[in-house]
Formats: sequence, C-alpha cells, structure tokens
Amino acid sequence: MTAEDNRGQWNSDLQFILACVGYSVGLGNIWRFPMLAYENGGGAFLIPYLLCSFVVGFPILYLEMSLGQFARTGPATVFRKLAPAFQGIGWGQAITSLLVAVYYNVIVGWTLLYLFGIVTGRTYEWGSCENAFNSERCASDLHYESCWDGFGGNETESMFFYNGTCGVSAEFIHSLAESQKTSPSEEYFDSYILQRTPSMDEFGGLNLKAVIALAIAWILTALCLIKGVKWIGRIALFTATVPYVIICILFVRSVTLPGAEVGLDYYLYKPDFSTILNYQTWQRAATHVCYSLAIGFGGLLSLSSFNRRNHNCFRDALIITCADGFMSVFGGTAVFSVLGFMATTLNVDIQDVVRGGTGLAFVVYPEAMNRMPLPWLWAFLFFAMLFILGISSQFGLAEVTCTALYDQFPPLRPYKAHIVCVVSFFTFVAGLLLCTGSGIYYFELFNNYSASFALMLLIGLELILVMYIYKYSNYRKDIRSMLGYPRNRFTEILGPSGAYIGFIWMIVAPLQAFTICGFVLAEVITSNDSYSGYEFPGWSKAIVWVLSSLSIVIFVFVGALNAFQSLRRGNGWRSLFQVQLDWPDRDDISRQLGTSRTSLDEGYGRYSNVVSPKEAKPHLNIVRPERHTTPVAQLRTSPINRRPASPATLRRVSPLTLRRSAPIRVTHEEEEAEAAISPPSTSVHVGIPSCFIDTNKALDIVESNPIQIDEETRTIMQKSLTEGKFEFDNIQAMNDFKNKIGEYIRKGEDKMKSMEAQVEEHTTRFTNANRLMDLWNSNEEAFRTEGLKLLMDTEAEHVKLGRAAKDAKRSGVNEK
Repeated sequence: MTAEDNRGQWNSDLQFILACVGYSVGLGNIWRFPMLAYENGGGAFLIPYLLCSFVVGFPILYLEMSLGQFARTGPATVFRKLAPAFQGIGWGQAITSLLVAVYYNVIVGWTLLYLFGIVTGRTYEWGSCENAFNSERCASDLHYESCWDGFGGNETESMFFYNGTCGVSAEFIHSLAESQKTSPSEEYFDSYILQRTPSMDEFGGLNLKAVIALAIAWILTALCLIKGVKWIGRIALFTATVPYVIICILFVRSVTLPGAEVGLDYYLYKPDFSTILNYQTWQRAATHVCYSLAIGFGGLLSLSSFNRRNHNCFRDALIITCADGFMSVFGGTAVFSVLGFMATTLNVDIQDVVRGGTGLAFVVYPEAMNRMPLPWLWAFLFFAMLFILGISSQFGLAEVTCTALYDQFPPLRPYKAHIVCVVSFFTFVAGLLLCTGSGIYYFELFNNYSASFALMLLIGLELILVMYIYKYSNYRKDIRSMLGYPRNRFTEILGPSGAYIGFIWMIVAPLQAFTICGFVLAEVITSNDSYSGYEFPGWSKAIVWVLSSLSIVIFVFVGALNAFQSLRRGNGWRSLFQVQLDWPDRDDISRQLGTSRTSLDEGYGRYSNVVSPKEAKPHLNIVRPERHTTPVAQLRTSPINRRPASPATLRRVSPLTLRRSAPIRVTHEEEEAEAAISPPSTSVHVGIPSCFIDTNKALDIVESNPIQIDEETRTIMQKSLTEGKFEFDNIQAMNDFKNKIGEYIRKGEDKMKSMEAQVEEHTTRFTNANRLMDLWNSNEEAFRTEGLKLLMDTEAEHVKLGRAAKDAKRSGVNEK
C-alpha cells in the first residue's frame, strides 16, 4: 500500500469546504478588519480590500490548494518534490503556523474565561467598579441611577461613579486624562483575566485561570487532530456554520441600536475616498487579505492534500474567498453599528471609542453588551462566536506542523496520536509565557511579528519556484490532468488553467509579495511597540527579530542541509533545482481520471473515460503505450501482447538520467495526432519483429545480435518491472547502475547499426515507411533507450518472440 493509500481523505466535499472556511475565517475578520477600515477611509477601504481579495488573494489561495491536492502531501515535502533547494518553504510555513498557534489558543482560553463568567452569572463584573480587582481610576456611568438617587433625583446633573464615589460630574470625568480613568470592562480584562503587571520586566508569575483555560483549549485541539481529517470535517459542519448564524443575529441587533447610524455613516455612507489614492491603503489591504485567507501558512495546502485528485479546488478557493470577504464586510458593519451606539451613549465622537485587536473584542464589545437588554445573551453569542472562530482556525494551524512531521518522516504516521500529543504539549508549554503577568506584552509581539515579512517572502519564493523553476507550462498541465481542459473561450481566460490565473501567478502575485515584504520589513525596522500606553523596552527588539526571521532561518537551513546531502552523494548543484522522481505523473492522473482533451463530457470539470474513436487508417501496429513516471524504471518483462512505445514517448524519454530532471510528458496535441495515425488494433504486438513483413528473417537478425546483460543488472531491471520503480541502497549503487545502462546503450547502438544494414537487405516493405524510418534513423538518445529495451526483451524471450511472430504471419494480421 502506498503512502497515498495510507493518507486520510475527507468524508465529503462539503466537509472539506467548511473545514477550509473555518480555518481561513478567524478572529482577524472581527477585530482586525474594522480597525483597518477605520484607519483607511471607512467604507472606502472596501474597494481595495475586495479587489485585492479576488484579483490577488483568490489566485494565490487556489495555487496552494491545487499544489496540495495534486501532490497529495503537506508543505514540508511538496516543495522538496519540486526542488530540494526550496524545501525550506514548507518548513518555514510550518514554523510560522506553529508560532501563530502558540498565541492563538491563548485567545481561545480568554474566550473560555468570559464564557465561564457568563454561564456562572457574573456578567456584571465587567460593567461594575465595585469588584475587588477594580482600581480607584475605574469610572462607570452605569451607576448613574444610584448616584442620581443619592442626590435627590436632580436629573439635570449627569452623575458618574468614579474612585468609589458618587457625585462627580460628567464634565469632570471627561476632563480627566485618558491615563487617569479606565472603564470597568478594561479593568476586568487587564486586572482579572490577564492580571497584567506594569511592565515586561515584572514577570508576575503564572495566571492559574489562564493556564487552565489554555490547557482546555489544547486538549480540545489535540483530541480533534488525533481523530484525523474525517473528524475535523464533521466538526466543521458546526464550527464553520454557527459563526455565520451568530453574526447575522448580532448584525440585526446592532443595526437596530440607538446611534447605530453614526457608525454606519462613517463605515458605509460617508467614506473617505481620498484614501484610495494612498499606496499604503492598498498595501494594508493586500497584507490583510493574505493574513485573512491564511495564505502562506501551509494550512490550506495541508487540508487540500487529503482531497481526491479530481476535486474541484478552483470552486472551493472561490467559495472560501467569498466567505472570508462576507465575514469581514458583514462583521465590520455589525462592529461599526455597536461603535456608533457606544459613541451616542457616551456622548463622544466615534474615534474616542474605536479600538482594535483585543481592545475591541474584550473591552469595547463587553461594555456595549452591558448597555443592551439581556446583556448575558448577547455576550454569550459574541464570545461563543469568538471561541468557535478561534478553535476552528487552531485546528488548521496545528495540523500543518503534524502533517509536516508525518510526511517528512513516514515511519511516524502509525504514531499519530503520540505526535499530536507531543506537538500540543510543547506548544502549550511555550504558551505559558503568555499566561504570566507580563504575558500580554509578549502576546502583542507574537501577534504582530509571528507572521511578518517572512510570510510574504515565503509566498514570493513559492511563486518563483512553481512558475519559473518548475515552469508555469508544466504546472498548468498538472492542473489540467486533475480538472480537465477548458471547454470554451470563457474558461480559457477565467477557468482553473486560464490565462487570467497564469497572469496573476507569473507577474502580479510575485511583484505584490516581494513589494509587501519590503514594506513590512521597513515597518519592523522602524516600529516602536507599545501596549495601553506602555512603551516596550529596547531588548524586546531582539524578540521581534527572532519571531520575524525564524521561518527564513529555517528556510535557509533546510536548503543548505539538502545541498550538503546532495553533494555528499555525488549529485551536482543542478539536482537541487530539478523536480524529483516522486512528483506525481500528470499522464497517469489524466488517464485514471479521464481528463485528456479528447474525453470532454458535459459540464466543466466533468469528463468521460471513453475516448472518441478516430477514423481508422492504414498504419503500423505501434499504438499508444502506458505512461511511465521514470525513464528506465518501468520496462515491461515480455513484449508479447504489449504495446511498443509511441514516437511521442520515445522522443521525450531521458535514457541516462535516473533522477528525472523534468516529468515525462506527451502533449495532448501529440496524443491526438498519434490517435489519428494509430487507432487501436487487434494485432499481436511483438516488439521489433512486428515492424517487418518478413518476420522470420527479422527474427533471425535479432537473434544473431544479442546483448549480454549481467545478472545483477538484469535482477534490478526485472525487479523494477514488477514494482514499478528502482530502489537502491545508496547513491553509489544508483550511479553504478546508471553507468552500466549507459554502456549497454552504447553497445546496443553499435548492434543496431549492424542490424539496420542487414534488415535493409531482407525487408520487403514497411507498413508505414515514413513514420518508422524517421524514428529508426533518429539519433536521439530516447530511441536508443527504447531499442535497448527491445533488445533485452528479445534476448530474454527470443523463443516466445519467434513463436508469436510466426503466428502473426500465419494469421495474416500484418498483411493489412
């Protein structure tokens, strides 16, 4: 059983799509996108965001999904198969996902703490200043009724509860500096959930509540991953659909709040279109698209590797892009409605309540919920949505690393549960740093720099590898072997292998990736990090560079390691940039799926396995052979009832190179031309003698010129015939075998020259003289290799060959 047979597979297409949606649509759609929209013109930001999503994000997303589906392997090995020098791309993606997973489950743990507080009936704690953890700076207007009652019901005086005292006017509160007052929800998050210390230098010890919540989050993640993709698919039926139901409910509630129109005016009705002319707006939109769609993290590539090869990943990439855009735009509308409600309630400008990241999710929203009827209900729905979005994305992030280990080290696959537990445990231990009193500062560093300029650099290198080193023309044929050929002009331009996709892959996407990489790198160099007014110390910059460049270091290390191993085995530098033997053969896939150009059926991507018959013509009995994945490896043991190789195959086979420098391919144009000349026949195919009318005389010639092959080489070749591949103990053995084959080819060439002269004297005619003689007189190494194969077969099977040739002559089959 092959590695592909052992690989899991999704239960249904729907489960795969939902798992990908759950992985891509995450917390950034809720707390990062609204802040970006606020800073870049409000609703005007939707224009560059949606354009970048569908013009650039969707094609790159489709590239990663199709790579995983075609190769049926994860990021750690798919790039090695394309070019060993670039294998570090996959491991860099795995490391990036691992770093993100470290802090992502910390967020999931925070949502669990909020949900626990809601279930236990303690939602009042983030709306009150009377808790034990509140400071004297806590200011709340939710206690104005009790303050108003205490002052005799004088409703003209706006009263606030500040520093544990009633009777302070709202004007005084508003005059205080921002650093002198905090909201109850902010203190609940900082002092209760985080137990934050004043600086990074004060460690503060472990926060037991956060540690327990983090442990629960990792246990849930590990249990799901142990069950495999089938369980992830089943869970995705819930985790990918419920957030959309919840956001629709919250949307309806938010747009009906008093003051919602204030936020909607800024977000939709009164956007600042002048920001569209700012290049930074486009750069931020493109960057957010890559992060939001999880491009370059390796997760979607890993999830797609469990697909059937004829699965329509082009359609799925479009669905995922639409789902991600919908959540961002729809969720942004709900967020701005709530911000407008808050601004109206507090009688301040909207910019005074806008916060991004954790501040929006864990400070602004909880405070807004407490001002609504049934606050516990809305708070539960909101934090349940955050939990589901977080845990579903976490499944994909952790799966990347686990899949990388399984694919790189196949013996580990039977110990899947152990690997998942080890990865989860060590990532949990790394996350304990974020559960300390100073953990929020490290969290900010992880959040800002785990997927920084290195992510964009890896995306650019991935595009260069596939489009320019492996070649776009080759990869387009790979895609067509899975999804078929375009049916009309529209799909030739906008289809899965159309011109638009190729243009984006080859020109637009690489330029965008490297440009954004430069901008992000500049921001990393010039950034001064802070949190809630606290400026990070200078030594934190070292952590920034470690997080930002770790995946690049891994990329260089893996490439150097492969180079060292290749040179140690005697291979040159060139082999590091050549496609490997284990890269799937598109012709085998096309034949299995029936996706050749001559087998189109109704509906794009749906094909029949029946090839349209061609008009029969007089021809030589050489018909299309089975396609092979290696130059010499799949020789057939007996020529009896086997089909000799077609001219198209003979012209493209590399005779001396066991490590394939490019996949053996026969173009569909060549196949169609060949089919027109050589339709299927009922003739007996018997190797070289079937080429001649005087089969007996030709057989005598061949028998008089045998090639003597040593037993060791013969054993290796015969073993390859049954197993379909070569296996060597070391590189020296492979090189020795290659040298022997080269010697036999040279000897075979000399024998064939002698045979050719003798055959010309005794052959009466050829059935298809022009075609055969062009092939016979070819000086290409490909034909000499095929000739050697036939000579070896003749030497081993000359008795059967002669009998079959005589039978063919008596039956008159070749006299047609």
